[in-house]
Amino acid sequence: MNDSFGFGGTSQGFGLTSYGTSSRYRFYTEGKTGGRLFNTIYFANANYYRHLLEDFPMTGVVHLESAYLQNPDTDNVLSLAGVRDFEDLEQRFYGQ
Repeated sequence: MNDSFGFGGTSQGFGLTSYGTSSRYRFYTEGKTGGRLFNTIYFANANYYRHLLEDFPMTGVVHLESAYLQNPDTDNVLSLAGVRDFEDLEQRFYGQ
C-alpha cells in the first residue's frame, strides 16, 4: 500500500512525495510462528525540483528518504559479497 502526490508547479519549482508500507503475512503452520506480518517496510521520500538557470537547462534536486524494517525474516537473507563470502567461494572452487 502506498501513495504519492505532487505539489507546487506554479513557480520555478515543484515537489513529489511518496510514502507507504509493504509486508508479507505468515500463516499458522505446525511448529512455526504464524499469524503475523514479517519483512514489513515503512518508507517515505520527498523530492523538491527547481530550475536553477533560465539560460541553461539545469535542475536542482533536494531528496529526503527514510525507511524502517520491522520483523525481518532472518532465515531468508540476501547477502552481498563480503570478505567471508569470497573465502567461502575460494574453499568451494579451490579446495583450500
